[in-house]
Amino acid sequence: MLFKFFIVNLLFILISCFKCPNYKDIQDPDLAKNFDINRYQGTYYELALHDYTQPSICGCMRSDKKIINNTYIHDNFTMVCPRYKDVKSKIYISDLSFTTTENKGVLNGHWSLLKNIIFPNTIVAVGKSFYNYYYRWIIEFQCVELFNQAIFVGINFYSRDRSEKSYNEMLNAAKKYKIDKYWNNTYLSLRKINHRDCYYE
Repeated sequence: MLFKFFIVNLLFILISCFKCPNYKDIQDPDLAKNFDINRYQGTYYELALHDYTQPSICGCMRSDKKIINNTYIHDNFTMVCPRYKDVKSKIYISDLSFTTTENKGVLNGHWSLLKNIIFPNTIVAVGKSFYNYYYRWIIEFQCVELFNQAIFVGINFYSRDRSEKSYNEMLNAAKKYKIDKYWNNTYLSLRKINHRDCYYE
């Protein structure tokens, strides 16, 4: 079901006129020098998304990232489908992984359903904390091109907590680094996720 949904939405995005941006144009310049992959790992709630691989009937998304040998990240991503109040639905696990590149904060993403496609993944911005070693939140941006045109754009707001404060910080950062245009000009905009009464793996 999820795979078919992805393919159908892929056809819609083919009509866009976007090209994938250079990662330097959308990334906090500080991350190019100071991104620490070890502070990246752990469990995040997805507070908002622009992502054709996540159907609108799903919810309660979480991403659990585990760093292996400083070069490989296993991402145990889960979501509940369908997500209806007071309905105990199935938890889907999406087996994701990332490998580091020569550029800090830029990863190559891999999805088990599309094994031959690499999803370039830029860490756009992070929420820093003086009290916690790990990043409080992260914004991820994926973009895949075919024939010099973007055929897939994924934007994910991941946070350690489910607060409105963290969501607003990420929204402001996304606008600052101008990735909001990638959801403002498509039929599927940024979708905010309500984690109230959620259950997880």
